[in-house]
Amino acid sequence: MASIVDLQTIINTYLILAFKLIKFTLGDLYTVMILRQNVQTDEELLLLLSGDSEKAFDELYNRYWKKLFVVAMQTLKDQEQAEEIVHDVFLKLWSLRTTLKVEKSLSLYLAAAVKYHVLNHLAKQKRRAVLWEKKPQPVQEAEETTADWLREKELMLELKYAVSALPDKCRIVYTMSREQGLTTKQISAELDIPLNTVESQLSRSLKLLRHHFRGKLGMFLFF
Repeated sequence: MASIVDLQTIINTYLILAFKLIKFTLGDLYTVMILRQNVQTDEELLLLLSGDSEKAFDELYNRYWKKLFVVAMQTLKDQEQAEEIVHDVFLKLWSLRTTLKVEKSLSLYLAAAVKYHVLNHLAKQKRRAVLWEKKPQPVQEAEETTADWLREKELMLELKYAVSALPDKCRIVYTMSREQGLTTKQISAELDIPLNTVESQLSRSLKLLRHHFRGKLGMFLFF
């Protein structure tokens, strides 16, 4: 009789454990389904982004940063330059958030933007190398070069004034990025502030400087 009772107890225990296991598994499956339902599409995130949603920006940043970094690295073979270009593309995305219209795939749009920035970066490097190796010029060309140099110097002084007039946080981030050559990650670590805050401040500073130099030459000086 005792053995029958023990056997029944064991069976009941196994049934309870089996029920709990099934309940746990179904609960996990339900959670996964809910999470999948809550995953927002690129179109939904762009719509939220146009309303100044930083969470939408963070989601897009986390979703595409690694993919875009790989695209940049394929050509540049330089980690810091690749990171900087990808960050610049995301800064551009943030600055255009209210007017941006992506006709097809956001993934393709961002990849194309990275490739464009990479080619532009390489072209600038090539132009600098050519100018550095240039032979002495005739007098007339030298005079024109001097005039160009003076205009550039004047613009640099005006840029210095415009930067000094920026809000404190914008000025610090801009100076560290464009004058000290630090990446946004390095600035984030140096100032101990979130990466998206650095990007937001840099984007704001560039917007203010663009407004200051609107209609003038030399805007390339700070891009």
